[in-house]
Amino acid sequence: MKVSVLRIGHRLERDDRVTTHAALVARVFGADRIYMTGIDQSVSDTVSGVVKRWGGEFEVEVIQDWKALVKAWKKEGAKVAHLTMYGINIDNS
Repeated sequence: MKVSVLRIGHRLERDDRVTTHAALVARVFGADRIYMTGIDQSVSDTVSGVVKRWGGEFEVEVIQDWKALVKAWKKEGAKVAHLTMYGINIDNS
């Protein structure tokens, strides 16, 4: 089973640590990729550096339109789970 993670809503001045943590947790739990919007390049570099040092197959992909990605996943029949610390419905995001 292929597992990918989509990180929605990175706040440039506050979330580098949280976003990096989300990527590394996704990697250790077996995801093969994380998609992110609007991140600082240092976040991608940090995660890529961990993968290079520790091995494994994991990629960071910066995207512009996360809604189009979710629609494409659903069209392909993929399972989509929305995990949030705020309890917001994805359709209202």
